[in-house]
Amino acid sequence: MAFILAFVFRAFVIEAFIIPTGSMAATLYGQHGTVVCEDCEWEFSYGLADVSRNQSGPSKAVCPNCNHANRQLTITNDRHNAEAGDRILVLKWPLDLGLDFLRPQRWDVTVFKNPLNGTENYIKRLVGLPGEVLEIVDGDVYTAPTDNLPQEILDWLHLRIRAKWLRRSENNPGELRILDRQLMQTHPAMMESLSRHLRIVRKAPDAQESLWSVVYHHDYPPQDLDANQPRWQPVGDGENGWDTSSRQVRFQPTGEEAQSIKLVGKRILDRYGYNANNRVTGSHVVGDLRLHCVMMPRAGEGHITFELSKRDKTFSARIASDGTMQLFVREIGSAGSISLLAETHLGPLVADQFIEVDFRNVDHRVSLTVDGVEVLATTDEQYPYNLVELRRAKTNRETDPPRISAAGMELELRHLAVERDVYYTPAQLTGTIGPAGRGWGTAGNPILLRPGEHFMLGDNSPASQDSRYWSKVGKHLDSRGEAYQLGTVPQDQLIGRAFFVYWPNGLRTDLIPGLGNIGLIPNVGRMRWIR
Repeated sequence: MAFILAFVFRAFVIEAFIIPTGSMAATLYGQHGTVVCEDCEWEFSYGLADVSRNQSGPSKAVCPNCNHANRQLTITNDRHNAEAGDRILVLKWPLDLGLDFLRPQRWDVTVFKNPLNGTENYIKRLVGLPGEVLEIVDGDVYTAPTDNLPQEILDWLHLRIRAKWLRRSENNPGELRILDRQLMQTHPAMMESLSRHLRIVRKAPDAQESLWSVVYHHDYPPQDLDANQPRWQPVGDGENGWDTSSRQVRFQPTGEEAQSIKLVGKRILDRYGYNANNRVTGSHVVGDLRLHCVMMPRAGEGHITFELSKRDKTFSARIASDGTMQLFVREIGSAGSISLLAETHLGPLVADQFIEVDFRNVDHRVSLTVDGVEVLATTDEQYPYNLVELRRAKTNRETDPPRISAAGMELELRHLAVERDVYYTPAQLTGTIGPAGRGWGTAGNPILLRPGEHFMLGDNSPASQDSRYWSKVGKHLDSRGEAYQLGTVPQDQLIGRAFFVYWPNGLRTDLIPGLGNIGLIPNVGRMRWIR
């Protein structure tokens, strides 16, 4: 009876899985190593597959905080001492009940059958839902419900699915040639029309917290500073009241004019420390950033301003000593043309009392949060986007670095950090299976998700074999013919929602001879809910 109950529980309620790869890092880890950076002491994990390939030089793990190439890697495949992948629990019963409102929702981490091999399980983040069109542009996700689309766009999208099937099945090449010619001729007009209906999909708050990656945390400054390592640097050649030499950044006014520091020495790209040797590396400039710190005003009356730039706009949040808080925007390159977007007034700042500040520009929305409460934010009208222009924009274009300015009041900043959002890369398919080789759902190659079809993305975007890349299909789905669309996961292939890491890599001890490479001790500090 106990065996039967355990089997039923595993089959229909909750099942345990182990993460095999790093496609969801750093949310979830596959087999990996952990290193404390030799330079800045930032702890991070790296994938074992990256350091086991043939390299022209020694294996290395590039620190995501300070860019230092760590070469003293004690955990490698050659030593057979890899840290195990995270063991997780997956909630299955909502799918078994068939209740739509209990199914995995957008941004949930979801387990499903690999479309290329029905005997394998994959884990990704569910991003696209049935009954919508999805396109990834400049690292963000845009969708449009099919109910809101004109019939001519829907007909065009269905023709694209038909052409995808003909190419996959290698049947009726004559019809495929006719369809390809028709789709090529109508592509510019249809894409421009579709752009008017697509809207950005902002991440759920819990998911967003999991998707931030460190750019530079000033609690972990590099010790052997070189030109390719990040640091906060005073702006200008004259006297500057900022002191960034210690972990506590201090400002002492030296005049009436505002004085600034900016983050230099590091390009903000879609790179991950998990991709150890940067063989699978990002090369796209990321403008979705978060600047946060704990601020303590000391004395005087004045203000502090935080600035984040993306493409042709610089957004700034100003906090004054009297409690006035303002949000501004300036077009980069314009001669001082600054527009006030929003303003509010809280109580005056209290000397020697900490306040937590979070200023972010993410998913085409800028916000200022103070002590955990959002006090200012842009509207869609204040921060519009043009998808036609975004598709043509260069993704490696540099922009102004984060900047902090102050005037009039003495203050101190602690735990100062800059983080970046996930950037979903524009994948390239091999051969001619997609238009100009573009991955499914990427810029210029939108995907229509029919009833029962889902779109999945990995958190480690440059190193994730997800919906963007699937150009083949396993036998378990191939028999469905045109009813299965490449790049999607059918409803009946979903297994459940991942919700808890119950056994991360265990802690090791040398006290028991011969077991120093086995994680026997529960690592309670890294047991966590999956967001």
